Amino acid sequence: MYDRVVIDEKWPCFDTYGNVLFDGKIGTFPFIYKEPAKRNNKNRVAGTLVTKPILLITQDVIRSCLIEKSLQYREAPKTIDELVAAVEKSFQELSPSALNRVFLTFQECMIEVLKCKRGNDYKIPHMRKENLEKENCLPVTLSVDHELLEKVLSHLQS
Repeated sequence: MYDRVVIDEKWPCFDTYGNVLFDGKIGTFPFIYKEPAKRNNKNRVAGTLVTKPILLITQDVIRSCLIEKSLQYREAPKTIDELVAAVEKSFQELSPSALNRVFLTFQECMIEVLKCKRGNDYKIPHMRKENLEKENCLPVTLSVDHELLEKVLSHLQS
């Protein structure tokens, strides 16, 4: 295991026949809170719960949302509640194979970052994921060339 770089992401898991064992979805965590309206207006009466965004996202807020509780696609929400519902709906509709393609692109980008040894000065590589998937040849993970890894480690130590 010492010759591996592991990034802790939850990737979809498939068996040898391509059946989904784990879809890679953990959950959505909207940064919102609900509080009673302070006064009446044309949309609601005082005391009605209204959804408000958390304006300052800190490590404590993220931790709280993860403990307590955009994939948005072709939606036009007008309220925060509609936005949250649209994100949750899109999240449920996201297929494991699409999520696998996203994670493969992420892995490809991480390899490109290693190659350029800094920042985001690279082009997103293309590996014909849709075609490979049709041929049942789409990998779940990508390998990093050992020589590249040695160069990066040497660069980091200098």
